Amino acid sequence: MILNKTDLALVLAEIGPVLRSGWIQKIHQPQPRTIVFDIRVPGETHRLLISCETSSARLHLTTGSHSNPPTPPPFCQFLRAHFHGARLDDIRQIENDRIIELQITSRDGPRTILCELTGPKANILVLDAERRVLRDCTRQSAHLGQTYELPPQGNTAHKPTPSRFT
Repeated sequence: MILNKTDLALVLAEIGPVLRSGWIQKIHQPQPRTIVFDIRVPGETHRLLISCETSSARLHLTTGSHSNPPTPPPFCQFLRAHFHGARLDDIRQIENDRIIELQITSRDGPRTILCELTGPKANILVLDAERRVLRDCTRQSAHLGQTYELPPQGNTAHKPTPSRFT
């Protein structure tokens, strides 16, 4: 099941206040396009699941454990190297769309984890302070180093879409 923009707004209204100012303790990648963050807030730890699987793009808290591969995938290794111990400053929905931003303060400075939960083109991107793409979950390496731009709005099913990256 893919969450629509209204569902995502409701999920964020519930989990945003719980996760803000939490610290990322652990990062897992149980599936090729699914990330789980263990986020510690005073008195408890929450597990935030972010999936950009084409048939189940979603974001929510989970209590279940997820089996992980014996060796973490490269995207998970990157996240662990740069976000272990980082603070989650904010989590918000962008322009009432199926795009979620996690604003994070890491030892490398401010970073954004951007979750495009948009069906077949769903992706998780890591952006630097200038909003350049540092890494992405689906390995669309052509975007690396480019400035992130929001996807076009409206029905573009019959029109060719220009590149969102400058």
